[in-house]
Amino acid sequence: MKITLILFLLIGRALADVVPVPGTQPVAPIFARSDLVCNCVVESIRVSEEQILLRGGKPVTRRHIIASTHVNEAYNREMKSGTRINIVFDEEVPSTSGSMPAVSASEQAIIFLRLSGPAVFEFADPFLGVTPFSAIPIGGNQTQLGLMRLETALAVILESHNHDDQINALRLLQGFDELSSASLTRLETLSASSDEEVAISAIAVLVKKKSPESVRRLVDYLSTHGGSAQSLAVVSIGTELGRVADPEALTSLENLASSRYVPLRLGALAGIRNIKNPKSAGVLVKRLDDPDTNVRYLAVITLSEIFTLGGEYSPTMYLFDQNPDSYTQRWKSWWIKEGHDLPK
Repeated sequence: MKITLILFLLIGRALADVVPVPGTQPVAPIFARSDLVCNCVVESIRVSEEQILLRGGKPVTRRHIIASTHVNEAYNREMKSGTRINIVFDEEVPSTSGSMPAVSASEQAIIFLRLSGPAVFEFADPFLGVTPFSAIPIGGNQTQLGLMRLETALAVILESHNHDDQINALRLLQGFDELSSASLTRLETLSASSDEEVAISAIAVLVKKKSPESVRRLVDYLSTHGGSAQSLAVVSIGTELGRVADPEALTSLENLASSRYVPLRLGALAGIRNIKNPKSAGVLVKRLDDPDTNVRYLAVITLSEIFTLGGEYSPTMYLFDQNPDSYTQRWKSWWIKEGHDLPK
């Protein structure tokens, strides 16, 4: 939970808002509580009501919108293609921090909805409510309902050459607990894509399997490609690495502990913390000089858990933040007493 909180705070600072890291929201519970999950096209929107509010002393117009929408395909219920529904939501102009999900005229999207009246729906989730696409194929098996039908549509989108569509499909797929072998094959192909963001996003989905092979795939990709520290996929991979607990992945996690990306270092150390192998001590001691305070704290707390040293060797995050150097130096001194040189 600590690693997830740290990573959420990191991405929150990057987006100037505290929001879930894209790709890390579980899809199944949102799907289950939705009355309608659909491939929908918005035909028109109209303002039914508006009012002026003050936000930070500045006027903001809040509008109640009705979006006339037709359903191309429903994933979780029987519904005739072309059925028309209304979606109601509020929007603020200009948009403010923590803005709500919205749709616009002519937009096509996968939308999670809950019923609020006869043929009237509202968004079922503030963050996963609407995912836009330039085109959404109709699923192959029209008799199949449920997550598999949605997965089939998303897997076909992966075959498109539209960058934004591929990224949005990958973020949704990362929220699935299980994927079919056909989808995994597509992901493995995309993980070698020349489009770096697509490749990293595909790897983020594969790493969710928490298998040693998926973590090695990430190490191999990063050894030959650049990447961006601002990539949301890099942050979501960090959260997934923090859930890895397979000892066979330890070597790869130790490699990622020195990644140039802070989210990957955090995730790798959290994975090492799960495994708790004393052989990782040298890697952890090296991270005591990490430029990121959160990484240094994870190194300290992981060492304390592996070698069962409490007290001044195992501070809370609050205490560590008061004087981090005193704790990192204490562990360096312990390492030297154990007969080791400090890593360079």
